Amino acid sequence: MSTCRKRIVTDDTGRLAGSPPSPQTIRDTTSPLSPISPWPPLVTDDADTAPQETSHHVLQTLSSTSESNLPTSKEIYGSIAVLSTAIVFLVYLLWAFLPPQALDCVGWTWYPSRDWALIMPCWLMLVVLLTYLSYAGVTAYLTPPFDAPNLITGTPGVF
Repeated sequence: MSTCRKRIVTDDTGRLAGSPPSPQTIRDTTSPLSPISPWPPLVTDDADTAPQETSHHVLQTLSSTSESNLPTSKEIYGSIAVLSTAIVFLVYLLWAFLPPQALDCVGWTWYPSRDWALIMPCWLMLVVLLTYLSYAGVTAYLTPPFDAPNLITGTPGVF
């Protein structure tokens, strides 16, 4: 029968876990979720772990894994962009396909003419097509001719 013993961990300086830490240590080892509780925990359940292994290296490993669970600003802005695009598209579909009486019942009393429900997608497709064509045209215009001297590469005199 094995017994699980809890062992108090010491840091690199040999200070026991129960001794009051310095303000710099508190600032470096607080949990990102709760600034009061220390991170990593000062008491471990593993009896086979040496005190040297549970010091600064474990602190860096655990803090890097806890930070990876938090969303980045790119993920947050991407989520907002996806949600707002979906909401705008839903509003567009409601405006395009619901009869005017249904929109009036909801309280949406002013909206553009239904002709724009067909004009807007056609106009957007034309803008995308012209954008591709203009980029291709600018690239072809800026490409030097085949006999341009700046196309010759390599070291001079080596054949």
